[in-house]
Amino acid sequence: MGLGKRLIQARESRGYKQNQLAELLCISATRLNYWEKDKREPDTESINKLAKALGVTDNFLLGFGVFENWDSIYEKKETIINTINTIFPQLKQFNLKDDCLFISILDALVKEIKIIDDDVTIYPKAFSMENFSEFSISNQTELSLVEKTLLKKYRILDEYGKKAVDSVLNVEYERCIQTQHNNSKNFIEKHCEI
Repeated sequence: MGLGKRLIQARESRGYKQNQLAELLCISATRLNYWEKDKREPDTESINKLAKALGVTDNFLLGFGVFENWDSIYEKKETIINTINTIFPQLKQFNLKDDCLFISILDALVKEIKIIDDDVTIYPKAFSMENFSEFSISNQTELSLVEKTLLKKYRILDEYGKKAVDSVLNVEYERCIQTQHNNSKNFIEKHCEI
C-alpha cells in the first residue's frame, strides 16, 4: 500500500471529505487528490501537517518501520489488538478499533510484527514513558466541551490570572506525569519481558 492509499484510509477514518481536509491544510483539493492518487508526493512539511490533521504518524503515512507490511497488519488487526492488550493490559481502556488510535499505538510501542499464515508475533519496542506520554498527548486532537469552556475562560483572564493558572497547571502536570511514569514502570517490571 502506497502513501496515497494510506492517506485515503486515514482521511476516511477521520470522516473527512477530500475538500474538507484540503481546506484544513490550506491546500487545493487538486493537490490532495494528486497525493492520494500517488501522482505527486507531499514534501516533509506537508507530511507532518497531514499526520497531525489526521491523527496518525509520519511513519504510517510513509510506510516506515512497523508499517512496511500495513496490508497484512490491517488484515490481522483484530488478532493484533488482542495480542497488544495481552502485552499492555493498561491499553484496554482505549478503543484500538479506531484506525488512528491503532496506528499511534503501533508506532509508539511496537518494533516489529511478523505474520506467517495465521500466526502473529509482536516485538515490542524497549518501553519508555516517553513513548506512552507522546502517544497519550498526540491522540487528544479534539477538545471536549469542558476543555473548550475552560480555554474560553483562560483567554479572558488577565496576566495575573494566567500566571496563577499556569503555576497550578505546571505543578499538577508534573505530578501526573511522574505518577504515570511510576505506575507504567512498575507494571512493565512485573508483567513484561522486553
